[in-house]
Amino acid sequence: MKKWSLFLIGMLLAVSLFSSLGFAYNPVKQHARDSYKRTAEVLVKAQCAAEQGHNYQGLGKAIAQQGLARDYYYIRNFEYSIYHTLYARRIALRVIQRNDPKLLKTEMYDQTEISYINKLPKDEELDLKLKVIEKDESAVKVRINLEL
Repeated sequence: MKKWSLFLIGMLLAVSLFSSLGFAYNPVKQHARDSYKRTAEVLVKAQCAAEQGHNYQGLGKAIAQQGLARDYYYIRNFEYSIYHTLYARRIALRVIQRNDPKLLKTEMYDQTEISYINKLPKDEELDLKLKVIEKDESAVKVRINLEL
């Protein structure tokens, strides 16, 4: 009985230490990572569509918003990372729509993302943190990080 209780106490201490160090599963972090990756793929398609269709409007802003999403992810503000990446995707989808609408197939949103879209701050609020926006035409050549 004594060994069993010592074992349980040890396990509880190990779990609490493991959790306190930030290794516990965080679903919002995973949502941020998944949304970021999906948006990055859409941004690559938007770059290709803009290059072919020559309508670059919004591409620089979409890439800048994705950069903000990455920055928020790294400071562990996962919810704002999701907001900025979903906003970047919406802008990128408009770029695709203006240039090559047939590319729009699976780039929309999954159920988890829709729940965040319903809580999105206004566009103006999301734009407040933008510091550098690539010129739309030169944004075609920006390398998009697909992973965080």
